[in-house]
Amino acid sequence: MKTVSYKEYQKEVNNKKKNTNNSKKKTGSVKKDKKENTQNKNKVDNVSKNKNTQSTVKKVNTSIDIKKEKDNVSSKIIVKQKNTLDAKKSKKSHNKQNIDKTTSKTELETIIKKEELNNSFEDNKIKILNDKELNQIIKSYEKDIKKGIPKKRKKKRRVRWNNVTLLGFILIFLSILIISSTKIIEWIKDSSSSEKEIIKIQEETEVIETETTEETEIIETPEEEKEIPKTSPYWTYIEMNLIDVDFTELKEKNSDVSGWIQVNGTNINYPYVQTTNNEYYLTHSFDKTTNSAGWVFMDYRNNKSDFDKNTIIYGHSRKNNTMFGSLRKILKNGWLNNTNNHVIKLSTETENTLWQVFSVYRIPTTNDYIQVSFVNDQEFINFGEMLIGRSAYNFNTSVSSEDKILTLSTCYDDYDKVVLHAKLIKREKK
Repeated sequence: MKTVSYKEYQKEVNNKKKNTNNSKKKTGSVKKDKKENTQNKNKVDNVSKNKNTQSTVKKVNTSIDIKKEKDNVSSKIIVKQKNTLDAKKSKKSHNKQNIDKTTSKTELETIIKKEELNNSFEDNKIKILNDKELNQIIKSYEKDIKKGIPKKRKKKRRVRWNNVTLLGFILIFLSILIISSTKIIEWIKDSSSSEKEIIKIQEETEVIETETTEETEIIETPEEEKEIPKTSPYWTYIEMNLIDVDFTELKEKNSDVSGWIQVNGTNINYPYVQTTNNEYYLTHSFDKTTNSAGWVFMDYRNNKSDFDKNTIIYGHSRKNNTMFGSLRKILKNGWLNNTNNHVIKLSTETENTLWQVFSVYRIPTTNDYIQVSFVNDQEFINFGEMLIGRSAYNFNTSVSSEDKILTLSTCYDDYDKVVLHAKLIKREKK
């Protein structure tokens, strides 16, 4: 075993302590170095972070400044637009329409763009508004307007009875117009057709006047002859010529032909027909085609070969004066004042006759004058007196029990008739 002195022992102990202290120092310096490195890194990171935050802060500040400028611009525009609207309202106070509501979107856009162009921005710090931002400003402006001005309620369109009534009247009017137009067109067409038919018949048919002969019969008794004044036109009438018509060609066209009628002072100068009723020739022409003008026809109850006590001939009162259209005018235009007009001439297949007018009148539609047969002479005399009493003109003519009457009847309008009565004064057998 090695022995060591106390001094040497103390040296070794001291040396060991020094070594431990050095190692501690080394480890401490290493730790310090690590700490310093981490601190330096943190400092670098903090510096970079600070730089980034500063840049973002700058950006945020610039964006805030831009927004503030935009808000200022939009508020200026809104204020100016409101001011202009207020000025317009004050100028047009009588006009109650709201300009704010009627201002269109395009008008607002043009106003805002004008304001932007007029405002000069220094160093391009504020950029010109794009479409999106412009729409946002317009929307905000419209919101402000809506807040400031109460919105008008839209009136609900309700179907009202007066509108329905008006529509009904319009439809009725249009229906009447269409129906009337159709009837007018039909009337013109039928009138033209009947006129052509009349002209054709008159051109193809020869109407001959015949002088009085020994075979001519004057219908008057000696007693009645004494009662007729010498100044009466009767004496002129019996000297008038009769008419004679050959019906051969007319019968070939229409077997219903019964005779030919001619009335002085009118357009009546054509054949008349007869069938088994009084309706057919109201709507059919001489050639039997459908025609609203119809044709002149004898009452189906009458004897066409030998005249009854009252023979009736009908015809439409056409406004173009065809058929019996000119008959409705005998109460006017001086027809009554001309005595030469007061005769009617007929020609049939068996005889030619002359009739003297004794009564003319207008009357509400009735059938008391179309009586054909009579029980006795007195009934017939009463009938004749009734007709004379209705006359609008005094013909100074009487009706005896031996007379035969010819009646012409037509419409004056939808309610009244024009009627003419004449008595037989002259005849001649064929």
